[in-house]
Amino acid sequence: MNDPHAPQSWASPDWNADYGDCKSELELRLLAISVLATIAQSAVKLEIPETGLMYLSISLPDGPLTEVHSLAGADRVERRFGIFPGADTPGEDELYADSVDDAVRLIAGHKV
Repeated sequence: MNDPHAPQSWASPDWNADYGDCKSELELRLLAISVLATIAQSAVKLEIPETGLMYLSISLPDGPLTEVHSLAGADRVERRFGIFPGADTPGEDELYADSVDDAVRLIAGHKV
C-alpha cells in the first residue's frame, strides 16, 4: 500500500494467514472506490492499526466519521460489511451490508 487515501494504490498486507484472509478484507478497496465515485466530497483512508486488523475510515461532508470493516459471514465463505457511523462516539450506530452497492447506500443515507 502506497497511499492510504488512494484506493487504487492499495495492496494486500503481508501477514500470516493466522490473522485472517487479508486479500478478502481488501474488498474494502472496492468500497472505497465506489464511495469516492458516488458521494461528493467524501474522503477515505485505509487504516491498519495492527497486524491482522484493517478497516476503512470514511469522512463525509455532512455526516459522521464512519468505520467500515470487512467481516467473514456466518458460513465463513461470504463476507459482508460492518458499517459504524459515528464510530467512537455516543451516537455510534451499527449497520450491515452484503454488497458494495448496499454499503454505499447505507453510508450515504446515514445522518447523525
